[in-house]
Amino acid sequence: MTVGNVKVICGTPALAAEIERGLTLSGFTTPLRLNLLVDAPSGFAFAHRGSFGEQPTLVLTDNSCPEYLLDLRDAGPVAVLAGGHSFEEVQRGLERAAAGERFYHGPEVKSCLSGAERRILRYLVAGYSDKRIAR
Repeated sequence: MTVGNVKVICGTPALAAEIERGLTLSGFTTPLRLNLLVDAPSGFAFAHRGSFGEQPTLVLTDNSCPEYLLDLRDAGPVAVLAGGHSFEEVQRGLERAAAGERFYHGPEVKSCLSGAERRILRYLVAGYSDKRIAR
């Protein structure tokens, strides 16, 4: 569902409905069409990273794994809000994204893994076989 030019994408329908309700009640609108990709359940946002190219996307996640956050940022959304954020902070994030600002707001992320090692980790998490990863 799209509310005030914001399309809420979430793998937890009740949470999506609550966010849509909050946007509706607040009268929030933006002149630019945006996606709000809510990472629920955890990993949902990364699995739906293909939507980043369709229109500007703000990702909202509570996942604190440094490798996940780095991979999520590298996937190319306009903005990432990581960690607990109030509804007002999400609205400000949407406004910033609609204004064309690219940003990350969340914990500092550092990983001891290289980009190639993170890619192999993603393959393992996705259930790829050793043979498929070796290709």
